[in-house]
Amino acid sequence: MSRDRPRVAGGLVPAGAANRVLLAAGRLGLPVAGVWVLRTRGRRTGRVHEVPVIPVAVDGADHLVAPRGTTDWMRNLLAGGGELRRGRRVRRVAAAAVDGEARVRVLTAYVTANRRRNGRFFDLPERFTADDVRHIAHRHPVVRLR
Repeated sequence: MSRDRPRVAGGLVPAGAANRVLLAAGRLGLPVAGVWVLRTRGRRTGRVHEVPVIPVAVDGADHLVAPRGTTDWMRNLLAGGGELRRGRRVRRVAAAAVDGEARVRVLTAYVTANRRRNGRFFDLPERFTADDVRHIAHRHPVVRLR
C-alpha cells in the first residue's frame, strides 16, 4: 500500500475508506458519535455530493468545521445550502461563514470534542490555548447552520 495516502489516527486505515464507512453508517442512521451525512449540490456540475460531518453546538447554534481546510463541500454548502441526514432524519440547512472570536470558540469546542478522530488535521499541541487556536483558525473554515 502506498505510504503517501492519508490515514486515520494510528495509520491503520486509509482516510477514504474511513469516510466510506462513516457515510454508510450515517445513511443507515447508526449512532456513530455525532456523525451526520452532509449532502450538497456541486456549484458547477450540479451533482449531489455526500461527506460525513460532525456538527458542534456553540452559542446555541450548530456549526460545521472543515478540518481539512477550504474544501468543495464547504464551498458548495456556502453557495447553495444542503441537507444533514442521519438515517431517516433529514434537516435542510443554509450556512453562514463564522469569523473572529466566534470561529476560535467553535474550533476550540470542535477540536476538544473530536481530538481522537480529527485532531491530526489541526496543528495544535496536546494542551492548546485560545491563542494556539487563533494562530491556525484561518486554515479551517467554520459555518453556522440555519
